[in-house]
Amino acid sequence: MSWIHIDDLVNLYIRAIEDETYKGVYTQVSPLAVSNQRPTILLAKSVRGRFYVSLHVPSFLLKWYW
Repeated sequence: MSWIHIDDLVNLYIRAIEDETYKGVYTQVSPLAVSNQRPTILLAKSVRGRFYVSLHVPSFLLKWYW
């Protein structure tokens, strides 16, 4: 999962507006992607009073079901 901090994105927008040499398309994301597991665990920990159990579902089961 690619991500970017909101401050970095806003800074890119401001610089692109102010600097006339910026032309074309720009992609801005972190150089290191993270798995979906890490943000999910962090979100679960931030919600107080909720119980979180991480279950691994094998890909062949998902492919078979869908």
